[in-house]
Amino acid sequence: MNSQTPSIALCINTVLETSSRKYNKAVAKLPQHIQSQYVSVIGELISGTLRPGRRLEKLVNFDNVYSVRLNREYRLVFEYIADEKAARPVSIGPHDEAYRRS
Repeated sequence: MNSQTPSIALCINTVLETSSRKYNKAVAKLPQHIQSQYVSVIGELISGTLRPGRRLEKLVNFDNVYSVRLNREYRLVFEYIADEKAARPVSIGPHDEAYRRS
């Protein structure tokens, strides 16, 4: 992860569902206020109105994998599929856990 990452603009038309039971279980275990932030971030990604505080970053050691803040503690890590203009969630959770699972 690089804190010097410049602003990134992704054209996302859809967020693909993941069949990963581990990911779905992690989402279900999130506190309600974080689940609300998750829904907000998905909407912001699709509408192209991601707030600057969300800190969208490309993960350095992965091809087309990005992270975005849900809040100061929680992150959503997703794969960007450019030809489909889609995002596929990879992991979600507190900062260290989200990056460890990606």
